[in-house]
Amino acid sequence: MSIKKYTNIEDINNKSSNEGQFLQKDDLFIVSKNEIETTDFGSCKYDVMEVSVYDISNNLLPQKSGNNISYIKTDDIKNYLYEITNKGGQKELAINVEKLLKDVGYTNGILKVNINFVRYKVGSEDTLERVWIEEISPSREEIRILPLKTKFENINSKTKKQFKDLTLLNTEFKYSKNTLLNTINSFENTFLEKIDSSLETKFGKDFLNILKKDFGLNNFSFLRTKIFTDFKISVDYYLNNKGYDITQPNYGKPSLIRFENCDTYDFNQMLSEIRTILFSSVDFNLKSLKRRNIETKQLPKEFAITELKKQIQNNLESFSTFAETKVNVYSPTGSVAIFDDSNLGINYPTKGVLLSTLCKGYDQYGKYADGSGGSYEQLIETNSLSCGYTPPNTGGGSGGGSGGGTVVRDPGTGMGREIIYDDGSGRRENIR
Repeated sequence: MSIKKYTNIEDINNKSSNEGQFLQKDDLFIVSKNEIETTDFGSCKYDVMEVSVYDISNNLLPQKSGNNISYIKTDDIKNYLYEITNKGGQKELAINVEKLLKDVGYTNGILKVNINFVRYKVGSEDTLERVWIEEISPSREEIRILPLKTKFENINSKTKKQFKDLTLLNTEFKYSKNTLLNTINSFENTFLEKIDSSLETKFGKDFLNILKKDFGLNNFSFLRTKIFTDFKISVDYYLNNKGYDITQPNYGKPSLIRFENCDTYDFNQMLSEIRTILFSSVDFNLKSLKRRNIETKQLPKEFAITELKKQIQNNLESFSTFAETKVNVYSPTGSVAIFDDSNLGINYPTKGVLLSTLCKGYDQYGKYADGSGGSYEQLIETNSLSCGYTPPNTGGGSGGGSGGGTVVRDPGTGMGREIIYDDGSGRRENIR
């Protein structure tokens, strides 16, 4: 860009200022806060030095790379930028301009060097990653930025994440890390000692004595401090890319890179993992305490009722009930309609299969399947012993008389039995 776009170009020409301004002096107060922010420019992978060279007439000069602007990335910034301490004891950045000009292709002449110190938030100098400013607000405090459309999904994803971070005002990780560590340290100084009194207020003054009696905890304050110390160290390991699981052998050792200072991460997700670290620290330190032995000698009443209901249900389901399926078909003409139910998937017992037996008086009947899901009854035996029939008492004599008798025949007809007795006098009696 033209160096003449700086509103204080006259101050630059007469060397009364070495800092360019884009706004008029009367408008500068709108965005200027007169605040100095400490930064570590050159340590972040998104840091870039934009270098332009002009002649004495403020004409932009081409560089030996063929471009008008050089973009010096993080790895090379240290070759030109140095940190020094001035006479007042303040740290300043010094630039080796002679080396910078030589590397871009100029060794002599009267030249003006313009350097912009940039940290990319969205977009870059890459042609595919560039963005364009659609609109600037009248107050000049807001701008509307739009990305370029590309056919490369990896570039589109990168740009989308950058815009999301801007929308959510996500800060760089190094600032989130400092906030978390400072908050934990302030808790130690402000609230840790108040845990004892809070527990006594909630559970009573005998609470600590109960801990000593039931769990063998003689010094609660020591345990509380130990838990917090382990928690704080584990969080520090977590945020500084070290093994942070206190139960693992790699605890405190370098691990895979999970955070980079200049990147942005979901702050709520970090808080969730820190809560997990706290639970692990508590569990780890409570393992040394003794535990009560709890024995259940009798099943509690509410569980016993549930078990009884389950047993009753199982018993009910074990009974099988005979079911007979019939299909009724209405015929307007009065003719007999035969319905074929073979395709219903119902398998009826074969005709003649005995389903059950029953008694009618002393006679035993059988219920047989008719082959179509129904049944019919048929006599099996009259005067059946199974139905409670008791034969008459014939006595035990051998020489005659009214009390004796001899069985002459028992034909066993199949439809009942005929028993003929002889009482010894020549008189016979038929019993059916």
